[in-house]
Amino acid sequence: MVGLIVSNEQAAVIRGTRESVEIVDSEGNRIGFFTQPMRTEEIEAAKKRSREESQGSSLDEIWQRLHKVASS
Repeated sequence: MVGLIVSNEQAAVIRGTRESVEIVDSEGNRIGFFTQPMRTEEIEAAKKRSREESQGSSLDEIWQRLHKVASS
């Protein structure tokens, strides 16, 4: 892994957002993006929402519908 040292001001900007941060060089050329990993509590909340709100179709049901459409 390659390490990159940022200034205190840059670190504060990165820490202060949950959005992706676009990284550019001094000429404005895009180098890439930095996205903070999800926190444990965010993962647990997403899992809970998924369990509570899931009313979707199983993969098998989706395949069956696709086969019906393709064969008609």
